[in-house]
Amino acid sequence: MRVAILGTRGIPARYGGFETFAEELSRRLVARGHQVTVYTRRHLVPERLSEYQGVRLVLLPCLRQKHLETLSHTLLSVLHLSRKDYDAVLLCNAANA
Repeated sequence: MRVAILGTRGIPARYGGFETFAEELSRRLVARGHQVTVYTRRHLVPERLSEYQGVRLVLLPCLRQKHLETLSHTLLSVLHLSRKDYDAVLLCNAANA
């Protein structure tokens, strides 16, 4: 199954609960043979990784302002994934946007 996870800051988890959840879930899905993509805020991954522990990362920009960062990154993530063919999409943490 092809799975996308978005709405968090991304992985590797360095921030909080949603990021830890996204990292743990994505690693476990990959271990079961699924293809997992996590949408990650580009400025939070200085290494510019394209993959982390078998999980594909899509690094996207965002507006780095307190009230716009989550909203802008989630919008870009949704636009990007709308052109892809995922079997399941998990959107986390949309409420604070």
